[in-house]
Order: sequence, then structure tokens, then C-alpha cells
Amino acid sequence: MAWICTQCGEVGRRKYVVSGSILIEAVLWLLFIIPGLIYTLWRSTSGRYVCPKCRGPMVRTSSRRGRKLVEENYDGQLAFEQTTIGGAITRFLWTLVVIGVAILAFLLWPAG
Repeated sequence: MAWICTQCGEVGRRKYVVSGSILIEAVLWLLFIIPGLIYTLWRSTSGRYVCPKCRGPMVRTSSRRGRKLVEENYDGQLAFEQTTIGGAITRFLWTLVVIGVAILAFLLWPAG
């Protein structure tokens, strides 16, 4: 699935960013167990996905806003989308070939 940044127009994967600081979390755990636990829970639930380039919000290229951004930034075409779909089909076909060869080898293997 492709994503596009609403700020810089970068297309690709999102990056997961955790809120807060690991240093503060470590200090709270070392000094106080309950605040450390609360801070850890807050950090783990308040993360978000952002653009790896500018840390801006990203939307799917298949969404209404994403299609509009693609139209504005890339003249409505993303070459990698076709490549990604083609790559997925190729991987699927190779998987079928490997499974077919394994089944054929199992059926033709001499009984011992």
C-alpha cells in the first residue's frame, strides 16, 4: 500500500514515531515504578505514523485526498505502483511454482 505525505509529497512507506523520551522513561523506571509504568503506557499508545522525510502526516494514495496530492505532485501517475503490483504478482507466481515443484517431488519420490 502506498502513502503520500501531505506536506512534502514524499511517496512511500510510513515511519512509526513514539511520543516522549526514552531517557525520561528510563529515569522514571529507575526512580519510581508507578510513574514509569504510566509513562510507558502513554508512550506506547500515543505513537503515530509520519513521513520519514519531514515527519508530516501521510495519507493513502488510494484515498480522495491522496489521489488529489498525486495529481498535483506527480501528474496523476506513480510509476512504482505498477511496479509494486507487478512485483506482487511475480512473487505470487513464483510461490505457486515452488509449491507445485514441492508437490510434484513429493508425489514422484520413490517409496522407501
